[in-house]
Order: sequence, then C-alpha cells, then structure tokens
Amino acid sequence: MAAYIEFVPPPECPVFEPSWEEFSDPLSFIGRIRPIAEKTGICKYNLPRWIFLHFPKTYGQIEVLLILTLDWQPPFACDVKSFCFTPRAMTRVKLDFLDQLGKFWELQGSALRIPVVDGKLLDVYALSKVVSSEGGFEVVTKEKKWSQVGNRMGYQPGKGTGSLLKLHYDRILYPYELFQSGVSLMERNAPRIF
Repeated sequence: MAAYIEFVPPPECPVFEPSWEEFSDPLSFIGRIRPIAEKTGICKYNLPRWIFLHFPKTYGQIEVLLILTLDWQPPFACDVKSFCFTPRAMTRVKLDFLDQLGKFWELQGSALRIPVVDGKLLDVYALSKVVSSEGGFEVVTKEKKWSQVGNRMGYQPGKGTGSLLKLHYDRILYPYELFQSGVSLMERNAPRIF
C-alpha cells in the first residue's frame, strides 16, 4: 500500500553450509551451531547439494546408490521475492496510534472518519510519520513539500494529492499533534504582538 517505508533491515542471519559428513549427525551439527544461532535468534542452513542414499539391498552384484538433488521446492514454501511480513511491534504501534487518535476525536465530540484519497483509505499513521520525518506540518507547508509527501506515500504525482493530503492532515492530525505537544489551538492561532 504505502511505498514510503524506509525499512532498515536487521543484520543477515548466519548461513551454514555443512558437508554431508557434518550433517550425517544432525543433532551434533545443531549443537555446534547453537551458540551462534542463539546470538542472532535465527539461522539458516543449506543441506549438502547432493545426498547419497545407500540402500542395503543389492541386486545381484550391484548395490543401489541413489543420488538426489535438493533443488526441489516444496509447494508450501513462501516465495521470498513477493513475501512481505509486517512485524507485530510495528502493527501494534500503528494500532495504538489510531486508537489514541480516535479517542482524541471522541473527546472532542466528533467521530474520526478516515478519508479516501485516490480511491483508497488514507493511512493516517503513515501520513503522520512521513510529515514528521520531513520536519513537521509547518515546515512541509512552508517549503511546499506536500506533493513530495504524496510521492513518498505512493500516490501518483500531479493529481492534486499533495493539497488533499495537506487538507486532511490539517483537519485530522494537526489538532492531535498540537494536543500531544501541549499547545492549544487558541494559543497557536493568537496574533503575535511585538
């Protein structure tokens, strides 16, 4: 949905490629790699490319030796190129944010209605994060970065999405942002006298 995500991936998990001799006793192999795997919390091991299965049964003078290649991909395996996983902590943070925003508007006496932008529900959490990463509402408005915010959120440029995002941010998120910072709207809108 939102293309704004600038995910910093964690370090790669250790990958072990044991020889067939090492993997002939899987429990001792796992015991040897366990201290390394416990540090990262995850590990991967690639089985030896060729597995030799020796059948004790002989046909005449010929022993049967079967060579299997491990290129087989099980039908239940995930396609790593298209697989997308959202960690629970990220989902929980977003849900907490939306819950607090909804309660804020409930205390104001109105229900929170999520607007539709470009045929999709607006991800107000993503909008909040993108605007704060660009310097906040006032900086984005002053420097006219709303179309850039729309691009970072995955909206097509040139459809007036930037001004629409500004309108929704000003109407939904800006009062909540001021409430969180402890500033009232009256103080914010009061004329400055020097």
